[in-house]
Amino acid sequence: MAREPAKANRKKQKIEETRQLLNSCLADVALMMSTPVRLVILTTLVQAPRTVEELAEVTGQSMANVSQHLGKLKNARLVEAEKRGVQRIYSLASPSVQKVVVALQELAREISSEVVKAEDSLVAPELRSTLPLQQILDDVEMHKADLIDVRTPLEQAATPVRKAIKIPVESDADLEKVLRATSKKKPVYVFCRGAWCVTASRTAEYLREQGINAWCLRETSPELEE
Repeated sequence: MAREPAKANRKKQKIEETRQLLNSCLADVALMMSTPVRLVILTTLVQAPRTVEELAEVTGQSMANVSQHLGKLKNARLVEAEKRGVQRIYSLASPSVQKVVVALQELAREISSEVVKAEDSLVAPELRSTLPLQQILDDVEMHKADLIDVRTPLEQAATPVRKAIKIPVESDADLEKVLRATSKKKPVYVFCRGAWCVTASRTAEYLREQGINAWCLRETSPELEE
């Protein structure tokens, strides 16, 4: 009979060791996302695969520094690399990575007034739509509203959004192109690279100045396609 308690204790210890291992693995994943540069890399890769050179330009970091971060992200299986000629093209290893990044932004928004204040300085709150995303997408589907994608051609091609009107916005002339593609008869929803992208808010603000009922969305391509 004495063996039974000992066996139960060993089983309990094994369960506890497994839980500790799982929490340790989870902490390792969180650690890989613990630097601003890596978060910028991941949010950039949400839109389209990129080379080291392109990521260095986006992050403002040296190619050597970006390569080091990519190596760690690759070892953690958060990104993957494909060799094309002499270049390596990096992309997210799983759609779950994008979901974690978005969830992290949402959590930061909930618990940090500093994040909310910084967000509001980038995008005026009155430009953000308060309608449920599904209602917006249903209206677009029924041609009751327009959805405008103002990302770069590379991003638009890599992660297209159905029913979206593709107009890359890089200059004031591009804003005029958006205006010509919209109508005062129905609302317009603009999206780019997520909640912190100012291109969508700049476009929505311009359209409002021209009498268009325009709004910018927090969501980006993967969320709009779910």
